[in-house]
Amino acid sequence: MKLLCSFRRLALSLAFPVVFSASMVAEDVTIYYDNSSTMFPTVNIHYWGGPESQWPGKEMTNTDGDIWEFTFPSDPKGISGFLFCDGNKSGGEGHQTGNYDSAPKAGHIYKGADANKGEVTDEGIYEGATGTKPTVKADPQSGARFDENITVTLTVEPATTIYYTIDGSEPDLSATPYTAPLTFTETTTLKTYVENENGHRVQSFKYSKRAPQIPLTGNNLITDYYKVNPNGNVGTNRTVNMKFTKLNGDNRMCVAEDALSHWSDADLIAQGVARDIASAFRGKHEYPVLDTYSVYASYDKDYLYIGIQYVYEVWDEYGDGKADNLRAKPYQMNGRICFAFDLDPDKEFEGVLNTGSTIWDEGGKFNTFNNGTDCIWLGNTKPTVGTPLFSSLTATA
Repeated sequence: MKLLCSFRRLALSLAFPVVFSASMVAEDVTIYYDNSSTMFPTVNIHYWGGPESQWPGKEMTNTDGDIWEFTFPSDPKGISGFLFCDGNKSGGEGHQTGNYDSAPKAGHIYKGADANKGEVTDEGIYEGATGTKPTVKADPQSGARFDENITVTLTVEPATTIYYTIDGSEPDLSATPYTAPLTFTETTTLKTYVENENGHRVQSFKYSKRAPQIPLTGNNLITDYYKVNPNGNVGTNRTVNMKFTKLNGDNRMCVAEDALSHWSDADLIAQGVARDIASAFRGKHEYPVLDTYSVYASYDKDYLYIGIQYVYEVWDEYGDGKADNLRAKPYQMNGRICFAFDLDPDKEFEGVLNTGSTIWDEGGKFNTFNNGTDCIWLGNTKPTVGTPLFSSLTATA
């Protein structure tokens, strides 16, 4: 079949695993961590089962030397495992302990053998846990992001004076006393100092300002980030001759040498940012987020050729750090891809499957469309996962 390639409708959809949070139902279960062997600059605890934390876990508080503590925000009895990691890193070799496969015990101190996924041991009741040091709580919690400004309210139990800094310096009794909610208009690290007869505590809370929205000129989608048929590109009329080499014992299955060299700016039909729709972004735990992408196309009388380039892969929720190994590559993750085509100007369908969902969603009928799409192709970034599907007007479950 000869393909008259207009590429009027083409879309890419990626979906990622979801980690759900349990509701808060109890407080005041505190555990401790001995950081003397792992020597993390900062310590986080990551736990799962019920409740759960989002990777890389929750910040712990340094209480005395190598001792760090954490009070769970909800009843931890349902937790099935936890680990400790460097809060400034993305985990992996050299940055986290191994798993401790049990629920944490109140008042116990745990110790990691080393930072290279070493064994975590329960050292019993922490004898230093006598009396109650004051603890500051912030609302919103540390890690909140904002657009224009954010107002943070601090409370402390047991009651005492809160001293704070926002210039990066370490607070003490000479710092500014907290008397009213604080409003920030730029990314800020708030550090607090409190003390009583049981000792003192220094805590850190970070609030990040989001990047400004991408400006648009009218309804034009041609920007530095988003391009749809730039310069009128609809793909080039030529045959792409790539040589694929089979690989054994490798998730890639095969490779095409110098794959990108087969494509040029004249073939670029779309580019964008995979994380731009909040309802679709589900990059959690250790799975990578495939960030920016470009789509290239060409065609001859028999075939349509499409190339996808993933430009930047990250590990964390907000794109702050690149992965340091191959686990962030597209062929290592279950990343679903969906292309929607408009090949016949007289046909279209709404994208509704026999299940009642649409080709973009799971479990709900939210994104129907009436825009000329008459066939779809579904695939996966990871070879051997699922079976590629090409479907025309008939809805397919």
